[in-house]
Amino acid sequence: MTSWQMHGVAAFTRLVYRRKFTSEDAGRRTLTRPKGPSAPPKLRFPVTLSHKHRFPMYEVKAGGPAIVVYLHGGAYTSEIVGQHWSLIEFLASRTGCDVHVPIYGLAPEYDGLAALEFVTEVIAAADRPVYLVGDSAGGGLALLAAQALLADAGAAALPGDAGAAAPLSEAGAAPSGEAGAASAISDVGPAGDALLDGAGAARAVAGVVGMTLLAPWLDLSMDNPGIEAIEPHDPWLARPGLRPIADAWANGLPLKDPRVSPIYGDLTGLPPTQILVGTRDITLADCRTLRDRLPSTTELTFHEEPGALHVYPLLPVPEARAGRQMIANHIRSALPQPA
Repeated sequence: MTSWQMHGVAAFTRLVYRRKFTSEDAGRRTLTRPKGPSAPPKLRFPVTLSHKHRFPMYEVKAGGPAIVVYLHGGAYTSEIVGQHWSLIEFLASRTGCDVHVPIYGLAPEYDGLAALEFVTEVIAAADRPVYLVGDSAGGGLALLAAQALLADAGAAALPGDAGAAAPLSEAGAAPSGEAGAASAISDVGPAGDALLDGAGAARAVAGVVGMTLLAPWLDLSMDNPGIEAIEPHDPWLARPGLRPIADAWANGLPLKDPRVSPIYGDLTGLPPTQILVGTRDITLADCRTLRDRLPSTTELTFHEEPGALHVYPLLPVPEARAGRQMIANHIRSALPQPA
């Protein structure tokens, strides 16, 4: 049963936020609004600001053996906000992981390829296993990053010139196929080193051990016919206002290019994946499509929260508490276990 708090947040959201997305003109105004600050509020953990890469990154220090990389939402045009930082603090507390928060450049000044390059650099440079968490636009970016790292690692594992034939910047993710789905761990040697091929080798090199996607934006074209039935009941998001934002983020690429819309990319070889989405959320249609397209070899945890709004684990509602705990549990289950 949907809580009265969720109903209250839905009414408030429809009144205050939906107008940003009711028309293409509203979407263009949203694009041109000044960006907010990205600095976190006071957290219970030490926080450092890093400039190791082209954009800033905050590092929340909990001291654990793994890193959660959190990619915030905001339709690729709005900065990280307090609700995101609240979830980040919760995850650091409940998992013991450091949380790295890349502050990727936003539309219209920056685009999807710049963000993808930055985020993959951050993950590739990590000195510990990485677990990806992303909400809304950040959820789409998290899946894109996982796909890109797997593609790069798979290409590097190929012999001779084949490994260099399709760099990310030129080819993007490879199309799905039976060969990728069939790849697996083939043996484990006496020293504990896994002998891997195909997607298994790519996953090991990529270093991503798991992923949580909160109502991810998976398709910039937003032409899934299932959205039609959901959109009137979503008090927050509407496609007209999102269309100019999607165009700015794609920056000349086709909206269905797999480098900006991960639903069209390679879905084989992904690490254990969790998807959380509400039933009053236009991203639900594509989340269901992703669920149905993922190969059976992917360990998938899929949860639809009845009556819940967009990115409901970020909201001040009882349903969010259960959602946050599910995320923390999934992170812990995916981390390497002590010998």
